Amino acid sequence: MNTEHCPNRPDERMRIEANNGSVFHNRINGELSVSRAFGDYELKELVISEPEGRSMPITREDDLLILASDGIHRSYTQD
Repeated sequence: MNTEHCPNRPDERMRIEANNGSVFHNRINGELSVSRAFGDYELKELVISEPEGRSMPITREDDLLILASDGIHRSYTQD
């Protein structure tokens, strides 16, 4: 069910370019590799925080449901 929010995805690229941005090296303006995120002030006109939603029925055959986001989960090391 996962669809990555990459700038080189055709619909994301069209949205970015319609807002006077560019995509090169698979990054917005050559800098950021995600097209949807929170808190990217310098690219706020090009990077949006609006999520995409999708639903599927859960059946008796389903054993497990995992919800996760690489933008929320981070690992930190202690020095």
